[in-house]
Amino acid sequence: MKISLRRGSLCTLVLFLTAACDVGRPAEGTDSPPLAGAALERKGGKADCAPPQGNISESGLSLFEAETSVASARDGSIAAVWISNTASPFKGGFQSIGYRVWRPNCELGPDGWSPVQLIAVPGAFYHSDPSVAVNERGDFFFSFLAAFGRHTPPDNSPHGWNDRRVYVARLRRGAVSVEPAVLATRNPFTPLHPDRPTIAVTPRGTLLVAYTEFTDTSMRLLRSADNGVTWTEAVVDGSGFGFEGQVCVPRRGGHRRRVYVMKTWWGLSGPPLDARVTGRFDHDGRTPTPGLGDPAVPAIHLHWSDDDGLTFRPEDVNRWPMDPILGGSFSCDARDDEVWLSAARLDSDSPDAATSHLHIAHFVDAGLTLAGESVPDAPPNVSYVSPVIVAGIHKGLDLLTYQFEVGAPVDGKFVRIHSSDRGQTWSAPEVLAENLSILGDRHGLGWLGDYVGGAPVQGGGVLAVFPRTSTDLATGTNFPQHVNFVALEER
Repeated sequence: MKISLRRGSLCTLVLFLTAACDVGRPAEGTDSPPLAGAALERKGGKADCAPPQGNISESGLSLFEAETSVASARDGSIAAVWISNTASPFKGGFQSIGYRVWRPNCELGPDGWSPVQLIAVPGAFYHSDPSVAVNERGDFFFSFLAAFGRHTPPDNSPHGWNDRRVYVARLRRGAVSVEPAVLATRNPFTPLHPDRPTIAVTPRGTLLVAYTEFTDTSMRLLRSADNGVTWTEAVVDGSGFGFEGQVCVPRRGGHRRRVYVMKTWWGLSGPPLDARVTGRFDHDGRTPTPGLGDPAVPAIHLHWSDDDGLTFRPEDVNRWPMDPILGGSFSCDARDDEVWLSAARLDSDSPDAATSHLHIAHFVDAGLTLAGESVPDAPPNVSYVSPVIVAGIHKGLDLLTYQFEVGAPVDGKFVRIHSSDRGQTWSAPEVLAENLSILGDRHGLGWLGDYVGGAPVQGGGVLAVFPRTSTDLATGTNFPQHVNFVALEER
């Protein structure tokens, strides 16, 4: 069930690119009565202060927002981050990183939220791929890409490449605005083409940022042991073309100082042109053949390090024999000595395939053993977009994802699917938002981005942040697009 959250808006003047009034309005169709006092106590708050549910990103600083991430601190504080656009950067607009922070006890305003603020690196015209993590102290860290020089679509076209770098900005506990972003990328080569950085904090407080580098098709890891002041860089895997990487740190416990980096792996020749390259699933697209398969065949790789991300040995890797070319929006999370990977896989090897199912891999023994795979039941004739898997701090798993019926791109849903038995079985989808559109040009109004955000809450439950928009098919008009925030009870 959804936690019902009180309505509220915030109009506060602060330094550093603050928002105008009217931010934090609940999105259309959301119901926002008072949050239950018991739920707030678990978050460290008080009964008359709750973060607003619904639209949290609208402001006078941007026209639309996309690509989201969220994190929750031990004291209940929440940070959400997204791409903020005045217009498409391909059409003269400026793309920066937007964020907002909620703190318990209404520390930052009537609803506990800070105003919407922006992060931008001097000289960069384009910022993308934001991610957020939090340390034990309650400091939030935002990682993102900043691009310099000429930029032409598509993003990774050999003829349109710009010079990109990975940056990290710190928001100290109790602060309202971030400190100036620090260059994290150590590679001296120019130009660089990093993609999809994701950030995590280890139990020892080490910051880790995993990303793909297209110049040499390697998966890399940035590491800081001093809260992001200085950084080192290592190659996790340079054995072949990799993409969609993510760093995963166990929510609690875990095997010594083990951390994980997941990535898709297409081999030395890059992604295959033929979607039927692996053919591992039968005709229904749901039933995998047993075994790990040929190690030369493309798959999802799970790497690990036993020294807090300092080094990665080539032999410390396991495989999920999932077809990367047929899957999309891979994600990972870990708790204790268990790791879960998720993907949305097309139901057919045909290039015209339109429907998909969610697939989840479950690794145990600190990644050494692929214990099983599961496929939640799904309605007929649907596809899933941007699924993210979230491991609860103590128990439970959640999948957060868009769900669209084939042929109905403007009538989608955002849903939660839950497992109480470590991923063996899954609940029916719980609808969190409806009447969503998937139409729109990349980095333009109507584009939802390549991923959404989800994070567990210390007292139980899960947070979800995702862009939502609607499209008028008669006129081809995309309605204003903003980030939706939902807090969900533990199940």
